[in-house]
Amino acid sequence: MERILQGSACNLPFIDARLAEPLVEALRRGTPPLDPDRAPGWSAGAGDPTPGITAKLARSPFVTLRSLTNAHSFRYHVPLARGEEGSVRAVWDYLRKRPGTWHMIELERFETGYPADTELLSAARSTGHSVGVWTGACLQRLTLEGVGKDYHSSLKPKFRSNLRNRLKRLGALGAIEYELVRDRNGCDAPFEDAFTIEQAGWKGRRERHRVRPGAEALLHRMGRDGGRPRLLRLWFLRLGGRRVAFEYNLEYNRNLYCMKIGYDPGLHPYSAGQILKAAILENAFEHGLGVYHFLGMMDESKGDWTSDARLLQWAYVYNGSPLSRLHHAQKFVLKPWLKRMLGR
Repeated sequence: MERILQGSACNLPFIDARLAEPLVEALRRGTPPLDPDRAPGWSAGAGDPTPGITAKLARSPFVTLRSLTNAHSFRYHVPLARGEEGSVRAVWDYLRKRPGTWHMIELERFETGYPADTELLSAARSTGHSVGVWTGACLQRLTLEGVGKDYHSSLKPKFRSNLRNRLKRLGALGAIEYELVRDRNGCDAPFEDAFTIEQAGWKGRRERHRVRPGAEALLHRMGRDGGRPRLLRLWFLRLGGRRVAFEYNLEYNRNLYCMKIGYDPGLHPYSAGQILKAAILENAFEHGLGVYHFLGMMDESKGDWTSDARLLQWAYVYNGSPLSRLHHAQKFVLKPWLKRMLGR
């Protein structure tokens, strides 16, 4: 399984081979890897984490097989070794011969153009099944080409000026230091400090956005797990010896993924997070990394660093039943027509 992940056409830094092993074992036994009859919740005939979501459409059960897309990272991909596109068509053949167990496949917010998704949509269309695709949201990233100083000089003058001024003002409060935690075996206390900083930033604000205990455990495990060739990069900004801001990154195949950031809310006027990011990007240039991935929703603070963004898409594949045709007509015919009529 690790060979498949390593040979995939796209980077898959967040998938562990051991998480995919139950799916592989199910396929070997001939057990259906998707079990939408067990929806709502996780469909898991053999531990496969592919959710089958049951909703209502025209007062009838409507089962959706939905991609495991993280709403913060937008990193959904199908692990597929190059040259093995035929396996996607085999899975599609399995699904289309069992239309009574599902109505729609939904691939949410993903980068398109890779062999797996291209083959799936092509196979569906070639067998007469309706497919709908629409574009929305962007995934920002920074290609780390050239010299860090040249990149910094290319930033907007006002942004550079703000960084200099806030760095100077922050320095007046105490000595500024940058700390990088790399050791997986010694990261428990630094992770605890990082999540304490992150939670302090959400006091009195919308609780639904703060890191939940389960997510904390997942992020912690990914940083400690030595099973994949991804490297922990947990950065801190220290002020007067105290950790006041952090950025949790994973490095994989010369790509640096920003998993989580946080800073002491009292230092918001000083842009502590942006000051720390400037140091991290400088270090990434120095060490010859290829791409820095901001992850999460596109916002102004990320736009200060880059204008490079890849469009994300939603893809829908229907089983051909009357209920699925109704959903397709509603989403891809009626709604666009109403928007045009209303001038939206």
